[in-house]
Amino acid sequence: MHERQASSPLSVAGQLEDTSAIQVQVDKGTEKLYIVVSAATPLIWDFQGDTSRISQLVLAGSVHTQGLTGSVRIGAANISADKILYRDHTACGMRHASSTKPESVELSLSALDKLIGRRPDLLYNNYKVSGLHIFAGRINDDISKGIETRQKKTPQGFDPALWAKHITHMSGGIADFTNKKVVSDAPVTAYEVLPKWAGFAKLAFE
Repeated sequence: MHERQASSPLSVAGQLEDTSAIQVQVDKGTEKLYIVVSAATPLIWDFQGDTSRISQLVLAGSVHTQGLTGSVRIGAANISADKILYRDHTACGMRHASSTKPESVELSLSALDKLIGRRPDLLYNNYKVSGLHIFAGRINDDISKGIETRQKKTPQGFDPALWAKHITHMSGGIADFTNKKVVSDAPVTAYEVLPKWAGFAKLAFE
């Protein structure tokens, strides 16, 4: 993924840089899942549903060379830390994973073959989404519309006019990590001021 549609109230990149979020719904099933996800900028993957199916999760991102040296600044919610590996997205061939060009797709497939020892059964790439849905041997973004529709209602504690500006640019609104454990290879901290227009909307209401 290159662009996300939801802001995160938690940061894996310090107070001065935005962290985004993508919801991932995992349907019930009997097969275990080995998942590799890639993002170009700081991001928290919000896994929901039957997360017990996930046997291994690889979080790929861009290694940060300043401050948090060696960190890809990617996190995950509802997945235990012992199931997670962190990788530089360039080193594992996922740098162009958002591209749908055949040559880029083949590059990603070949890299994943080397990384996990086999070509993946499923590959989904997109430039920007609010949510992903893993089900019945398929992956799509059919939950995105529902997420974005719910965010049109101004949350309690936000100025309605400024919230409308926020969802114009971030149609997924703000992710909710209440009572969820988020793990990352970088420190996970709450933003003192929320990113983008969400921060202005909160401050204006207060």
